[in-house]
Amino acid sequence: MSRIDIVIALTTALFAFCYMIVLATIYPNKLLISAITIEVVAFIVVFACKIFVSRTKKSRAEAAVISELIRQNPKLHIFRALLDRGKLLLVSVLLVLVPIDLLAFTAAFVKKDQVAQYIYTYVPTSSLLLFDPAYSLELMAGAYIEAGQHSRAKELCGVMYQVRRRLYGESHEMVASILADIADLYRKEGNYETAGIYYSRALQISEVVLKDEKMGSLLTRIGNNLRDQGRFVDAEPYYQRAIKMRIKDFGDKSSNVAESRFEYSIALQKMGRIADSDALKKLSRETWEKYRASKEPASNIAFIVCMFAFSCAGSFYLIGPRGYLTNLAVKQLRSSIESSETADKDDLERLRALYRYQRKNDDIKEILLSLKNGKANNDLSATIILGLGLNHICSAMNAELLA
Repeated sequence: MSRIDIVIALTTALFAFCYMIVLATIYPNKLLISAITIEVVAFIVVFACKIFVSRTKKSRAEAAVISELIRQNPKLHIFRALLDRGKLLLVSVLLVLVPIDLLAFTAAFVKKDQVAQYIYTYVPTSSLLLFDPAYSLELMAGAYIEAGQHSRAKELCGVMYQVRRRLYGESHEMVASILADIADLYRKEGNYETAGIYYSRALQISEVVLKDEKMGSLLTRIGNNLRDQGRFVDAEPYYQRAIKMRIKDFGDKSSNVAESRFEYSIALQKMGRIADSDALKKLSRETWEKYRASKEPASNIAFIVCMFAFSCAGSFYLIGPRGYLTNLAVKQLRSSIESSETADKDDLERLRALYRYQRKNDDIKEILLSLKNGKANNDLSATIILGLGLNHICSAMNAELLA
């Protein structure tokens, strides 16, 4: 790993740990704390393994192959320079933007909501990092909801509403989304009337902005709110519209469609339409079973193993001892040495390392002897350099692969 890679990994892990500690403080659930502990241990183990592997002979040789190809190809050299600058830019962004977001996050945690709202609004770090605005505040609100502290969660949702309204204006899907989240909190408290007001505001905005798509979740939640009040007839059109819209957006076999069908089936059951309810529940159950099967750990592990095997095979084929890129790097370097009037000692060292990686110890002796014999009459200094190089290489055959 390069120094930039190490800095990026450590910086990201440190900031993520700070956020997780705050969330665990709000909602000290055993599963959450265990997950954080496992993540920390896993990161340390993986990070240490990566550093160890990067110091092995094989990794050094593979790095030498890539470096040689880049050195011999101007376009690759430019690409590598741009990549390094991109990494530096990423480090700069992390070191500047994330601490600002963490400051706003901490302000909200200590209930300085005005400070948090100001920072999230005028330094929208989440948006710059391609997340939802005030995304970290959304995570905090979720932690308070899990902890059963709905009043505090509503206060944070109010802050998010103000942030999004100032950033996007009143008529925007992100504003509608947070209004629906506030409505959910009132519904969980049994305040269906207030929840209905927020749902209606969210629906009015969504119908203007989204027209007739991507509102399936909101329509289902409105139906649930009406169903919980016993207003089954009023809820039915919302469920039907939600199912139709979600089929259009995601397809008939989507888990989103299954969710709306299941919620509708509960309303139908309470209306006494048992046959219709059972039919929807069956469809929903079949969809969920297929969805869960596709997300089973065994299938995920199999996919990861296959990708790892494919990666190893590809790496061996490209930059293994007999790999295509390795042979190309050796060929380019040898051609460069043979075509030059005077041999560069560093080039000889690189070629020695690559031949050692390929276990072609005799080939380096051959090329040095041919170079020495072919250029002795043209350049005495080249002969001396090559002679010293030959002596050095022959004596170092059992030393480290790369210095």
